[in-house]
Amino acid sequence: MPVRDLHGRGLLDLAEELASRATRSADPTISQQLVDARTTDLRRSISTAYYAVFHTVSEHVSARLLGNARWTPQHSAVSRWVTHTDLVALARAAADESGSRALTEALEPVNTKLAVLAQDFVDLQNARHGADYDDYFAVSQAGARSYITTAKRAVRLAEDLFSNDDASYMRFLGLAVGGVKVAKRR
Repeated sequence: MPVRDLHGRGLLDLAEELASRATRSADPTISQQLVDARTTDLRRSISTAYYAVFHTVSEHVSARLLGNARWTPQHSAVSRWVTHTDLVALARAAADESGSRALTEALEPVNTKLAVLAQDFVDLQNARHGADYDDYFAVSQAGARSYITTAKRAVRLAEDLFSNDDASYMRFLGLAVGGVKVAKRR
């Protein structure tokens, strides 16, 4: 069975498409069913924007561990080792947002771009949790577009840090596979 990978740029395009589809159905005379569909599209666009960043960073983890000459089934397998919980713990430490002291020390010094990327990741994950699980999460066209813009910036920062072999980002990527669990025991 062929492996179908999720890539950050493609997910950003999908988030845009979902937000645009919600715009097209924003006619005030539409039925409640269409209003619900519009809300669902906006919520999915926020969630998809978060996943664009998550998968970009996961790809970078895999490329750092296996080399990034070309994407292989092994890269896909390794990218699946990255967990949302571990990545947000690392992001909190990198963003200096009450993260684990051991992780914060392991990441120092943190490049300013990584700190922005990390804060964007935390903010997007919080928004995704709201969009996916909170029935009372307020969603709007402007809000969804704002999260997509944040995700685009985060993906751009991650790609820039990776292509420039930034030392703090390389530490971040290295710690994304098991480092959080080890730090909890320290």
